[in-house]
Amino acid sequence: FPNLSEMEKSEYTCSICHDIFCCPMTTPCCLQTLCEDCITGWLQNNTTCPYDRKSLSLDKLTRAPRVLANMLGNLSIKCDFWDKGCRKVVNLDDLIQHTAICEHNEANRPKTCDVCYCDKTRDHDCVDALLEAKCSANDEIDLLKRTVKELKSEKDQFLKTIQDIVARIGISAHRMTIYLTSTPQAISNQGQILMLDPMSELHFRGPFTVVVTSYLKLRNPCERRVCFKLKTTAPKRYCVRPNVGHIEAFGTVTIAVSLQPVDIDNLIGKNKHKFMVQTMFAPEGVVNQETLWEGVNPEAIMRSKLKCVFDVTPPSNETPVR
Repeated sequence: FPNLSEMEKSEYTCSICHDIFCCPMTTPCCLQTLCEDCITGWLQNNTTCPYDRKSLSLDKLTRAPRVLANMLGNLSIKCDFWDKGCRKVVNLDDLIQHTAICEHNEANRPKTCDVCYCDKTRDHDCVDALLEAKCSANDEIDLLKRTVKELKSEKDQFLKTIQDIVARIGISAHRMTIYLTSTPQAISNQGQILMLDPMSELHFRGPFTVVVTSYLKLRNPCERRVCFKLKTTAPKRYCVRPNVGHIEAFGTVTIAVSLQPVDIDNLIGKNKHKFMVQTMFAPEGVVNQETLWEGVNPEAIMRSKLKCVFDVTPPSNETPVR
């Protein structure tokens, strides 16, 4: 978009894919505009708006105003084959039509040989060309085989590094091997597969007349996807985002646990608030978090408990060191 400034571009940019809107849709709760594919993909794994976290579903989305669609369609954009020599700048609405007929589009270039589809025009022996192509393909195959071998070696070294790190923070290398190689049932008997930070206590620092947030980090140290779900003994006191989801292999998720405003004087001494982190290995394919936990075998679920601790120590006047 050669004629579009960075400030103007930010007004037409989807906050999910960070690109110009494509088939823009509007959310009813906060009136934010997003690409149709982006918000549809988001709602396949979430039930809330990505902006204000209010409840949201596909049937509540609406098309963006026509004036926005017209403005997007009139934006000037370079041809997709600009790097190949095309110097056309067209309206966004006309880009697909131009691309289909662009002379720099290889799909539009006529083949000079109807037998082997090479670019030679005369005095051409198709057999020689095919033999040359075969040799080139064999060279590429050999290169790919060497690359695969190197990647396998790097993977083994990476797993060894993870085992060393886990051993240094208190989990034995033997237990890590069990995590990486055992069946889900065997691992569930060993305890929690995820690594929690903090491990046993969630601290909330006052004042408690406003929302106070503590963060829980979940790390997955194995090669399998792991689903998680958070429960609390005081669901009306806390807002948890996200409270359910999955973590990719060797991935990390940070969970925000927000304590709603409360009279802390009435709570101290009576606090028995706790959180439970439930986890299990994700099944193959697409995971439906709404139905996943309904019929699961209890023996496949791993659990960890955390206690809520309220820190009422008055804040220091000293400037914190960053």
